Amino acid sequence: MSHRNSKNVNNVNLGLIIRGAYNLVLDILYPEFCLNCGKYGQVLCSECFLSMELSQTDVCFFCGRISKEGRICQSCKRSNDFLIQKIVWAGSYKDKVLKEALHEFKYSGVLSVGEILEEVLCRRLTRWLNHGEDLVVVPVPLHINKLKKRGFNQAELLARAISKKFGLEGGTALSRIRETQTQVGLSRNDRQKNLDGAIICSDPELIMGRNILLVDDVVTTGSTINECAKVLRKIGAKKVYVASVARG
Repeated sequence: MSHRNSKNVNNVNLGLIIRGAYNLVLDILYPEFCLNCGKYGQVLCSECFLSMELSQTDVCFFCGRISKEGRICQSCKRSNDFLIQKIVWAGSYKDKVLKEALHEFKYSGVLSVGEILEEVLCRRLTRWLNHGEDLVVVPVPLHINKLKKRGFNQAELLARAISKKFGLEGGTALSRIRETQTQVGLSRNDRQKNLDGAIICSDPELIMGRNILLVDDVVTTGSTINECAKVLRKIGAKKVYVASVARG
């Protein structure tokens, strides 16, 4: 081993020691407790993690019939004016633990919870994405005002994790140019009106002629992702698929 390599190893070891000491101080000052049961030691303990009822079967988003890789039935596409080919989600937003984890990640900025959710979503996608399909991973965008307030886009962090895990190209190809009111509590028609003209494609070269994997944290009625799909298809995307942590 050369001197230079020995020095690099020593630097790595020193870095690990410093990081370990830093984490120890953080643990003393800000000890972690399970977000669900309150047990000390982890932000989500193994018992609560395993208690989450995660999706095992792929079904059509609208009618709930079993479908390969979550493909949307043709009749459901037509009746809902839907441009997305399939949607895969990791679990239900009704699951208490998953919902609490999403809230801690999205609204409290607990990134360690985000890492758990990234792993949950990637596990859900493994069977599909290990087939080697050529996809570009794109997150659902946040308006700049909300991004500044929150400090991060949770969908972007999820998208980056998927890109890294499966070796897929990705980018923030969509932008939200108009700040919209929250979609919570709105009807499907009101959600659509709320989104009209709010989203544009800011990187057409990444999109044209490609299949897109659109990523979000929660999909409820599908209005937001369908608006994104309309923009992507107008630019020249071939097909649009969706991956989400939870189905609302």
